[in-house]
Amino acid sequence: MRIAHLVDSFSRLSETFVYDQVREVERQVSGSTVFALDRENAEARPFPSVAVVRDASVGPWRRKLHRGLSRVLPSMTAREWRADRQALTAALRKREADVLHAHFGPMGVFAAPVARALGIPLVVSFYGFDASRLLRERRWVDRYRLLWTEATRIVVLSQHMARRLEACGCPREKIVIVHLARPLGDFPFRSPAASVRQLLSVGRLVEKKGHLDSLRAVAAAARKGIDVRLTIVGEGEQRPALERYIRDHGLSSRASLVGEKPSREIREHMERADAFLLPSRTARTGDEEGTPTVLMEAQAIGLPCVSTRHAGIPEMMPPENHWLLADEGDVAGLASRIEGLSLCDAAELAAIATRGRQYVEQHFDLTDEVRRLVEIYRDVAA
Repeated sequence: MRIAHLVDSFSRLSETFVYDQVREVERQVSGSTVFALDRENAEARPFPSVAVVRDASVGPWRRKLHRGLSRVLPSMTAREWRADRQALTAALRKREADVLHAHFGPMGVFAAPVARALGIPLVVSFYGFDASRLLRERRWVDRYRLLWTEATRIVVLSQHMARRLEACGCPREKIVIVHLARPLGDFPFRSPAASVRQLLSVGRLVEKKGHLDSLRAVAAAARKGIDVRLTIVGEGEQRPALERYIRDHGLSSRASLVGEKPSREIREHMERADAFLLPSRTARTGDEEGTPTVLMEAQAIGLPCVSTRHAGIPEMMPPENHWLLADEGDVAGLASRIEGLSLCDAAELAAIATRGRQYVEQHFDLTDEVRRLVEIYRDVAA
């Protein structure tokens, strides 16, 4: 079976989840080709068959601009949409495909006329901003309503996301849930610490990751006499505000921003941490998480996790650990969860960690989730 994956750019370092999925599909069903409008990180992200289909008449400066704007494809002109679709159509005719899988909602909108013209079943995966922020924009709601008629299957990450798209008009019978997953062998479980003192947070320094809430919660916990420290791994637009908060509230001995780190160093930070903190929240733009892969990784490695009832996050943690979830933006609630962890003894922490690892193994194993995706391919191709 020949699968054509369509992505905007292959492969952004921030989109490891797509890269892992594409590689695992190829391992289970050889013959995949990635069609992309741009290619980046080719050495770090190799793949046997990648076709760049952006029309050659689009100059380098426009390609660089689109690399930053591609998630809001209306920024492209109608001519560029048309030219790139023609290029994709020609490429797909040369490399026949049984299924076209577009990653992210906007790429599904882009691909739908091509799939219809070539008679190829279209599968579209949604991941987060495309099922939250874009639903606030009338132009995307209108385009999605057309997409629902064109796509054969709509793949989402959670029940929360399924409800969102169903409310936007997607027929429930077209929606299937396939969890984002990680190769769990890369995250060996280790027994948790006997007590919680060192907290870790990983994610871009943007509003929806809730890093400012993390700092506020650590400060609130410290005022109650809880001796915890927080390391934040990531880079982004909120860094100046976070640095200012640390400075203005005297948190330099309790909180540190260490910048963006490669995967290997992130795992090392996880191995040194006692617990994980991810207080995600809805940004003012409406942007939401999908199912953050770092939460899978942290639970896989054995870290007790404090997070929020945001988007698909509650579906990522075992129900017995839901006492570690606070409401979005509830700083006092987060501080209370941190305090609760700090009061747990070694046996209680071990039970929390074991439940988290088992839950991830049951629901977020890459091999199992891609097997479900391959079954969808076979179903629509038939």
